Amino acid sequence: MQRNDWIVAAAAAVLAAVGALTAFTSASTTSEFLFRASILALLAIMVGLQVWFFRKLQGQAVDQQRYLVTLLDSLHQPLRELHPRFPLPSMRVPGNWTATPDFAQILMGLIEQERPRVVVELGSGVSSVVCGYTVEKNGEGRVVSLDHERAYAEKSQELVASHDLQACVNVRHAALREYSLSGETWRWYDEAALHDVQLIDLLIVDGPPAAGRPWARYPALPLLMKKLSDRAVIVLDDGVRKDEREIVRRWLKEFAGFRSEYLQTEKGTFILRRIV
Repeated sequence: MQRNDWIVAAAAAVLAAVGALTAFTSASTTSEFLFRASILALLAIMVGLQVWFFRKLQGQAVDQQRYLVTLLDSLHQPLRELHPRFPLPSMRVPGNWTATPDFAQILMGLIEQERPRVVVELGSGVSSVVCGYTVEKNGEGRVVSLDHERAYAEKSQELVASHDLQACVNVRHAALREYSLSGETWRWYDEAALHDVQLIDLLIVDGPPAAGRPWARYPALPLLMKKLSDRAVIVLDDGVRKDEREIVRRWLKEFAGFRSEYLQTEKGTFILRRIV
């Protein structure tokens, strides 16, 4: 039972108690009291049934909404345009960090438009496959995806292999380590995982998770600035969150030469481009 249900039940109980007391004090005979008490009990049961029935309908509506969203996602699966060799995993896994279809569509569009030679993705998964197929379609470029959890990195590697995209996508485990930036301590991916990567044309910032402190994704630009190409584009997911908005504000303040664009996607997406 949810909080609102408890409030309704408590109110009904109070009314029933007050009604019972009134019925007892005002009834002239025992039979009259029993009749009034029966009416009150019936009313309390009706209130309870209404609460239960409303919750049942509400639950069915939520289930139906989830079904419709999943159905629409499957009909508009962005990789349909790329003819994937195998079905994609669901892009809507409750409690998971899976990329949403609209974010995947943005990545596809950027790779098709910008034709990056090097794509670095912070946070691996279905998006790694999206990027891999698009790079493969372009006929040039490679994707390097980092993940701080070894088990998840291995899972992403298996996913990439199942789509036969190993030639385009390289998923690497990069444990979080401590860095000191602007007098603050941060936990971010081990830079050694990108020792052979230079001239990043597209940087996708979708990790690491909060890790117990705000602005966890802030180090991406300070630490990788020296590796960005002259035409680099930066994509930051989860832009609806306060932390990500603050990160973009700090980036624009500390690194001149970038302009930002905000897209109204499901989770919000920032795109930063160099000012030409």
